[in-house]
Amino acid sequence: MPGKSSRELLIFPVEHAQQEEQLVLAIASGDPEAEQIFVLQYLPKVRAMLLARTRDPEVAADLQQDVMIEAICALRRGQLRDAAKLSAFVRGIAGNILKVPLASQSRWNIPTICPISRPRQTQSRSNNNKI
Repeated sequence: MPGKSSRELLIFPVEHAQQEEQLVLAIASGDPEAEQIFVLQYLPKVRAMLLARTRDPEVAADLQQDVMIEAICALRRGQLRDAAKLSAFVRGIAGNILKVPLASQSRWNIPTICPISRPRQTQSRSNNNKI
């Protein structure tokens, strides 16, 4: 990471916009230490939010993993435009995940984490034109 090392950011919590920007840029560039720091910084906040909203420790524990995976994937893709809004970005992801009906979530359906590219499935035109 430019500036401070990942280990320094772990020791001194992310408090300043410049440090958050460094963290976001490091995750976007694929720094696994920056991802660990991000999880250590934000997992307790996400856990508290989910527990307050679901009032179920098991559901909150399952959902917090989904939130952190989605947040890291989005940061890897460079989807956060303003690093100063990292907390709001993570809260937004958590809120969106909470909107998905819990009954439709499966503990056993484990998706590919942050695929670089997904092959497109093609259908022949004859299949599309069937009535």
